[in-house]
Amino acid sequence: MSFLYPQFLWALLALFIPVIIHLLNLRSYITVYFSNLNFLSDIQQETKSRLTLKRLILLLIRLLILASLILAFAFPVKKSTIGLSKQITNKVLICVDNSMSMSANRDAVRILDFAKTSAKNIALSYPKNSEYYLLSYNKSVFSRKLSQQQILAEIDNIGLWAKSSKLSNLLERSIAVQQSDSIAEFQTYLISDFQRSNTDFENLPQLENQNLNFLSIEPDYYKNVAIDSVWTQSPSHVYMHEEQLHVRLRNYGNEIVQNLQVNLSINDSSKAYSVVSINPNTTKTISFNYWNDKKGAILGQIDIDDYSLNFDNTFYFSYFIRAKTKIALLNIANEQWLNNFYSDTSFYTLKEFKSISEIENLNFDLLVLNQIEELSFESQEMLLNYLKNGANILFIPALNNTSGIYNSFFREIGASAINGIDTNEQFVDFIDYEHPVFKSAIKKQNKYLSLPKVKTYFKFNQQLVAEKYLLSFVNHLPALKEISYGAAKVYVFSFPLSKTNTNFVENPIIIPILFNIAFLNRNSDYLYYTIGNMLTLSLPIPFLEGTEINSISISKKNSSMNFIPRTFASFDNKLSLSVYNQLKDVSNYLVLQNEKPIYALSFNHQKSESENLYFTNQELEENIKLYGLNNISLFESDKIISAPINNINRADTSYWFYFVLLALNFLVGETVLMKLWK
Repeated sequence: MSFLYPQFLWALLALFIPVIIHLLNLRSYITVYFSNLNFLSDIQQETKSRLTLKRLILLLIRLLILASLILAFAFPVKKSTIGLSKQITNKVLICVDNSMSMSANRDAVRILDFAKTSAKNIALSYPKNSEYYLLSYNKSVFSRKLSQQQILAEIDNIGLWAKSSKLSNLLERSIAVQQSDSIAEFQTYLISDFQRSNTDFENLPQLENQNLNFLSIEPDYYKNVAIDSVWTQSPSHVYMHEEQLHVRLRNYGNEIVQNLQVNLSINDSSKAYSVVSINPNTTKTISFNYWNDKKGAILGQIDIDDYSLNFDNTFYFSYFIRAKTKIALLNIANEQWLNNFYSDTSFYTLKEFKSISEIENLNFDLLVLNQIEELSFESQEMLLNYLKNGANILFIPALNNTSGIYNSFFREIGASAINGIDTNEQFVDFIDYEHPVFKSAIKKQNKYLSLPKVKTYFKFNQQLVAEKYLLSFVNHLPALKEISYGAAKVYVFSFPLSKTNTNFVENPIIIPILFNIAFLNRNSDYLYYTIGNMLTLSLPIPFLEGTEINSISISKKNSSMNFIPRTFASFDNKLSLSVYNQLKDVSNYLVLQNEKPIYALSFNHQKSESENLYFTNQELEENIKLYGLNNISLFESDKIISAPINNINRADTSYWFYFVLLALNFLVGETVLMKLWK
């Protein structure tokens, strides 16, 4: 037998007090003289012996009453059966799952609050002199031991953590707790909703010298609607142009959701709303149209009125509209229509050059090379450097025996070579409607669409991996192709756009080609990121040598929160930011350089947190057996929420109650004895 509170055993010394009192109360007999003492002597002897026996029995009973009460307060138990414990210990580790799924409600109360109540009751179940340790996804208090009062305060401070993780990661950190203090054996309690997406039994570590107890707290509903994803119709975002935004909603529940209101706001201004209904376990996509009426950061927010889970009711997205696109034009053929197109000062800053060497060390977004006939190795190196820095190139060839010069450059960028000239007139027959150049410009495929014709064009070798055909002729040879080179693109026409060779310039299809090519390198492919997943972010902004380290900062929207990330150049010489462990909240953010916004970022929760699928206690037991996790026990969370462990799970395996009954029996015996022996 062992005692949970052995300090109470010191009270057994109090048993000497009744003995001392008994000895002090022994009366001294006085001799009284009588004439005849025969009968008096017999009575006196009989009364004295009975009185002495009575006093000794009463003393013994009172000592047993006092001893029984002291032993009851010391909480006697069997060493091998202390509730969930296999061995008595005063070292306790409590792990609280504080992922976003714990924001679900149970009886109109967050289950995280239930978990915190359970954690407190566990702490209160052990002696006050116990050593406590606390773990959660964002809290790791094991560098020092916690007292009972300290751990209760730390539990109060646990809040929801936006970065999702697996339960195995939390338990792996408990091993570090053990190693930090060389603990021989201690009790570990894991309190969680055991969401299926985050509970990875196959990766749970084998915890040596730890008795692990699972406490499952499930929400009281199984429905949820979340915003699954957001994307725009066009990857390029242009000032004073219409934007089409698509929003995909997902119903995770088994019931139809009707009249769900979806709200769109841009830069804190309400733009549109929609009311939708979603069938069970399905998705639904809706669209919003609005105008980009502001330059700079476009900070978007989608909100829904779903009252089941609140954390995934808001979705953030953003992009950045710079004032104008910088165009460098080498118009060797002096075709005025090309100058006129890019001379619109609302969208472009156009600068004309006569040779590639003049462009050196200048920063442009798009280089337009129209029918250049000379391309030296030095010029090719300059073009490659521009591509490495993220600038796109629009290449319009000349047909004056320049194929050898062009092929040298094409080999450098991984494009197929020119293998001849075809003078047979061809019609453009194919358009890649899914490519960003055409996707937003041509909303509906039309087989009767009039496409341009070409008299003379270059023929290319077989299509290579880095190439995409945006336009092709009836004979399947490319009319316009895209070559990927790092993060940049090279767009190559297979023919000159002179009016004597083609009617391409007069065809409406030329407008989205020239317009979208100019803007495609201006925007990141990412409208948003998932918080906790990204260690580094590469922005579509050139990294300039000599940039001051402290000049770049990130600021949270409508907040004073501001931090300085680590900045460095990516492989394609773009500005890269390291934001690991610095971004803690889902929201819209601004990237600032010397306090001026240069880009926008958005972060959202992981989608797995929205899945309202949980392991039941029976399923937990089955998986514990399946994966051979013999040191794990299940605990009834409903009971622990309302009372400490000692009061609910140890009564049937401890002996304190029997000692209390024994004390009551001795008390009754004392009362009966005193009445009978008057």
